Amino acid sequence: MNVGSLLEFPDGYGGIPKSAKLHLLDNAHSPTWTFLVEFVDAKEKSAEIRRIARTDFESGLLDGAIRVSCTQPSLPCWLESLEGIDVQSIETARGRRKHSNIDRVTARLFEIQPLLCRSDQIFRSGDPSQAIAALARKFAPRSHPGRLRLWFSCYLVFGRDARALYPSFVRIGHWDRKSKFTGNPLGLPPRGGRGAYFHVDEEARRTIEAGYVKHMDIGRKRVEIYAQILKNNFNCTTVGKGADLRIVSRDSKPFPTINQVTYCARKAYSPDQLSEAVYGAARVRHRLAPDQGRYSRGVANLFERAEADGYYREDRLRDFGGSASDEKFCVVRLVDVLSGVVAGIGFAWGSETADAYRMALFCASMRKAEFAQLFGLEISEEDWPCAGIPAQLSIDRGPGAAETVLGDSRYIPWRELTASFSPRDKATVESSHPRTVRTEGRPIKFESTLTPVDAAKQEILRAIRDNWRSDASDRLTPDMIERGVVPNPMSIWRWLDERGRTSAELISFDEAVRAFLTPVEFKATRDSLQLHARSFGSPELEAAGFRQRLPRSQTLRVPGYGMNLCVRHAWIEVDHRLVRVDAQLPIRDDDAQLYSTTIHLAAEAKQLTAMRSDQREHAIGEELKYQQACEAATGKDPAAGSWASARPKGRGKSQIQSKAERDAVTPRSTL
Repeated sequence: MNVGSLLEFPDGYGGIPKSAKLHLLDNAHSPTWTFLVEFVDAKEKSAEIRRIARTDFESGLLDGAIRVSCTQPSLPCWLESLEGIDVQSIETARGRRKHSNIDRVTARLFEIQPLLCRSDQIFRSGDPSQAIAALARKFAPRSHPGRLRLWFSCYLVFGRDARALYPSFVRIGHWDRKSKFTGNPLGLPPRGGRGAYFHVDEEARRTIEAGYVKHMDIGRKRVEIYAQILKNNFNCTTVGKGADLRIVSRDSKPFPTINQVTYCARKAYSPDQLSEAVYGAARVRHRLAPDQGRYSRGVANLFERAEADGYYREDRLRDFGGSASDEKFCVVRLVDVLSGVVAGIGFAWGSETADAYRMALFCASMRKAEFAQLFGLEISEEDWPCAGIPAQLSIDRGPGAAETVLGDSRYIPWRELTASFSPRDKATVESSHPRTVRTEGRPIKFESTLTPVDAAKQEILRAIRDNWRSDASDRLTPDMIERGVVPNPMSIWRWLDERGRTSAELISFDEAVRAFLTPVEFKATRDSLQLHARSFGSPELEAAGFRQRLPRSQTLRVPGYGMNLCVRHAWIEVDHRLVRVDAQLPIRDDDAQLYSTTIHLAAEAKQLTAMRSDQREHAIGEELKYQQACEAATGKDPAAGSWASARPKGRGKSQIQSKAERDAVTPRSTL
């Protein structure tokens, strides 16, 4: 217990009721009395000093009749809203003022200084209130003794802290207006006169709240809501025209102002609820609500959780014929939540598809140098050294949520579908997307010279760059900082991977091909293996003896797998094993022609079919032209003549016998 401790009396004690809350004011100067003080928080604040015999006070403490309160305030009850607040900063923020509250505190402290210097005299007198009144008449005749007693008690009880003398102006205007019914205007006088004053009582408040709930809607302005409330809830209309237009009540009763309606709404509902009703939950969460922290705080291992999302490139690419295309190019990124590393990437030509998400998972599961080689791009293992399948994947309710992506739970046991149009649910991958500069004026579009395969190569290199360039200093732990881990996602990944802090699951390459690549169907004969109009082959396929086992003059359909955006390489099933096959050219030419999409291959096959049909018609025309030219040159039909029997050419010896005789007389070489 200390001077100023708040005391409670559970059952009352010595004439003190049990509801009383008194502070210990002094127990040192008087040998017979202990002085307590009760602060009265009323319109006129006061401090009532009580005395109790010291022996009775000590007995009450020992018997439990007097107890120290569990909560000890640091300021008077009328200043409880300033608990823990820097008063000096409040005064600094007030700007221009005639008198600051700090000046008032200093003036009050100056007035009670004579009392503080004579506190021992005040308490030894046995009646502190009377002693304070006597000293007030002598040293501060212009001040009321009760006010000096209040300031004196507050200063001593609350640790001689000058903040206890702070004016209670902070409570101005915080009284309950609903509890007081009056016909007199509160605040500024109404512009329409006293007769137009509307007092918001309990019934009016309920009417306003009900009208606000009924008429508020997303995108509706405050003025529109107020007009609906006046029309439907207060039976108001308009009279007059032009500048004389005014609002009146059909019942000749006062009606609330727009400020009163707004005040009631803000009292009834939180700012978040009001903002959500007008702007929608998405905008409140994205722009108005404060940040709730990082998703990385909820994970401890690499690939414990990953997020996937797609974005579109802003430029216009060229198709494989070299013409500018209006088709969009979608890039899907798979990002680790802990490190922020782009661990997988997929592509789609035209729109965001499930195949692009499967390609991103395929990329994540394998060595990145091998993945880049499928596009004809050479990178080192050190550039992108992460591989594995995440334990949990967060994805939006778009093409990535298709059954073909998330249907098999063997590889990703935990799947989370985020809400539509809610990018903060997967903020890690959303923030990894490239940013573009918005321009004003006439709309313009950058026309790139890249093909879809070229764009895929560029995006692979961009992912590598972002992994090493992005600032990940906010993800560094104190241990990482102490050990000098470079603050980028890839360095964090390598540091954690070296310590085995990973939840990534490794699968074989064959499993990844079967699980994540797009199934395609090849046509196989003894002469060729084709996908649409493109021929495929490889030494591995020849070593397996696949085409040699095919029946003559038959075409078989062979299942295989490929990447939609780049079918330079593919895999087919031979004897229940995957064999890699590569696209081939009919002549020695530029291999860049072999990098193509499945859509382009289908269009190429369709075009080739049409060209073959045209060629057949052209061949007929050439045959007719040939016959006409021969007839014009010789004067005869090219087929003129008749068939006659012919005698076989004579042979003295058979070819086999001649070869045997030649071998017999020819000496053999001994080398």
